[in-house]
Amino acid sequence: MFALTGKFQEQFTGIFKALQEVAVSDPLSEHLLGKRISHDDGWGFVNYDGHDLNHFKTVEPVFKSKVPKISDGWLVVHARKAAKNEPFGPLNSHPFHRAVDKADLFLTHNGWLDKDRMKTGFDGEYIANHTDSELFLDVVSRGVGTSRNRLQKAIDSVYSQDALKSGFNLFLLSTERGSDKANIYAYTDALNYDDYHVLYFVRGDEWAGIFSSSILESKHFPEFNEKHKLERKTVFELLNHTLVTAT
Repeated sequence: MFALTGKFQEQFTGIFKALQEVAVSDPLSEHLLGKRISHDDGWGFVNYDGHDLNHFKTVEPVFKSKVPKISDGWLVVHARKAAKNEPFGPLNSHPFHRAVDKADLFLTHNGWLDKDRMKTGFDGEYIANHTDSELFLDVVSRGVGTSRNRLQKAIDSVYSQDALKSGFNLFLLSTERGSDKANIYAYTDALNYDDYHVLYFVRGDEWAGIFSSSILESKHFPEFNEKHKLERKTVFELLNHTLVTAT
C-alpha cells in the first residue's frame, strides 16, 4: 500500500506499476513467511483533490487492473492479501469508510488484528462478516476529538486488549466536510518487526509519499530525492511534502 500528497500525477503510473509488480509476487514476504505471496484479494483507493473525491474498491487483483485516472492532492492505494478466515469480496477491499461528526475517514491496514479480543461492541455475526481492519475503523469512528486523537486512542486499545496478531501498518485519510483540505496519517508496527513491515517516507520534487517496503523493490519505482524509514509506534502525518509527528 502507499499514500501520496502533492503533485504526483506524472509519477503515478510508475508507482502503480511498482505496486502491481510486487503484488504478483512480494519479494520481501519470503523472509517472513518462507514463501512469496501474492496480494490478489482485491484492491482499492481513495483520491481527493479538494473538489472531487473518488473512492474505488474491487475484488479484482491489482495486477489485472488498468492504471486508474487520478488527480493531484491526496491519495491512498491498497492491494489486499486477506488474512485467514477473513471475509472476501469487493466490500471487504480497502480503503474502508466511516463518517464521523464533520469528517469522513478512510482507512487501509496491512497486518492482522484479533477480532475476538478487540472490544468493538458488536455481536458475533457482525464481527464474522467484517474484516479486522474495518472493525478497527469502527473503533476509530466511535472515539472523540480530532481524527488524529481518534486514531491514537484506537491504536492504544489494540495494545491494551492484546489484539495485535502480526502487522499493524495503517493509513488514515481524513477529510473535513466544508473544507478543501485533507490529512493523511500513518502508523507502523508488528509483533515481529522486520524489513517486510517497514514503511518508508519518500519525497520527490513536488510530491511525497509513504510506501510499503516491497514497492521500493520494483524497477518501475520513479526517481526521488529522499527516503527514510518511519519510526515504529508513532503516528505521523504527511504534511506539505514532509513527514511530521502528528499532534
